Amino acid sequence: MANNRNTLGYSIVDYRNNVILKQEKAFLTSLTKLYQSSHGKLRTYLAILFEKYGDKDGKLKQEELLKYKRYLTIKKDIQDIIKEQGKEELKLLNHQLNSIVEDEHNYSLFLLFSLGMIKTNQVKPLTSGERNKIMNSIWYGEHFSDTLSKHKGQLANNLYLSIFTSSSTGLTLTDATQITKKKLETGIKNTQRIYQTEQQRKRIDSALLAFNEKGHYSGKYQWLATLDERTCHICREFDGKYYELDKLPKYPSHPYCRCVVLPDLESYGVEPISYRAARDPRTRKTYLTTAKNYREWQIKQGLISS
Repeated sequence: MANNRNTLGYSIVDYRNNVILKQEKAFLTSLTKLYQSSHGKLRTYLAILFEKYGDKDGKLKQEELLKYKRYLTIKKDIQDIIKEQGKEELKLLNHQLNSIVEDEHNYSLFLLFSLGMIKTNQVKPLTSGERNKIMNSIWYGEHFSDTLSKHKGQLANNLYLSIFTSSSTGLTLTDATQITKKKLETGIKNTQRIYQTEQQRKRIDSALLAFNEKGHYSGKYQWLATLDERTCHICREFDGKYYELDKLPKYPSHPYCRCVVLPDLESYGVEPISYRAARDPRTRKTYLTTAKNYREWQIKQGLISS
């Protein structure tokens, strides 16, 4: 029985626009709460610090921090608060990424089943070994937990240095609180970047596991980039091309990469996708285009000449 790949295309668009966006929103909401908690702890810590060592004008001066090497204790205290936050972030990341691995694997199995590539008794949940393999994989030589730990260390050090340096001319509690807020905003962006990059990698890993190992699919895979102006030049070149599994470009190709990898299922009676989702660079609205790759989309949009 022939399958209509246009229906598959719409399903993928719906899946990404609904389920994935909801997951991202839920993650950001939880992450924001963690940062609000840390900001509160640091604000309380700073208030105590100013009460102890602030002068009569309510300013914290560097000479007070240098006495008895108080700056070392302050540095450690800040590191401890940020380190504790990092532990909570890692728990959140692990929970969210585990859910993504499960969802993407199940979605891929459903796709295999709907295409008649596997039978009902072959639709089985992830084993702990399969899950661990995906969760423990590294990207460019580093596991995401190590990347997170490194960022937390940098955040703690940058926050301490900003407070210590600013105290050379006298620092108010209001200024210290503002410095802390800005540094934490940078921290939340770094964790978001880790999440966005890792969740995309986990999705592709889970799908490839389902198709290649459970579906016994041995065909090529198509690289699909996002059709909008934010897509980088590397992904633009990959877009629409087909690769053997062992020839697939490293994915994600960079942090915040939004590309997906799909099996070429025409040999299973699935018609080619006639339409792809794209974003109009002028109106910023999403629409459907017949462009088969990024260059063709640019030509249709009048962004480049043919």
